[in-house]
Amino acid sequence: MPSCLDGLFSDKSLKPLELNRVRRTGKPNDYLLADSAVVTCDVNGDAVSLPPGTTAEDVRSAVKSYAVDELGGVEREAGDDKGLYVIRTKMMRYPDGLYYWIEEEADGGGGLKVSLYGRAVFGHGDMGVNKGRVTALKRKLEER
Repeated sequence: MPSCLDGLFSDKSLKPLELNRVRRTGKPNDYLLADSAVVTCDVNGDAVSLPPGTTAEDVRSAVKSYAVDELGGVEREAGDDKGLYVIRTKMMRYPDGLYYWIEEEADGGGGLKVSLYGRAVFGHGDMGVNKGRVTALKRKLEER
């Protein structure tokens, strides 16, 4: 639900992003799960590996369900293999970005690999909010 604070704290800096272009903030307000061979920055953990039979549509649907239905986020970008949702903090309505990228597993076995990135636009720390979102989404994807 929009609030007057939404206009005060702009989300315009949250733009579509290629995985290999991710640059960490250097502050404790972002969290990245990705293969270190794909990105040029530090990661907090590996990308999520999903079994053969999982489709990109399954991933997109799970991410949307989590970001929109559970967190009240708004879709900023959705493509076949990547997406971005803007999610606002509950009290102050600060905008955060929740990104995802879908790739085929390199082993050719038909599985998918999903990289996840959550970042705050404002502030230095986020009290673990983006880490919590990313790890919760990882669990949801693994449970499918």
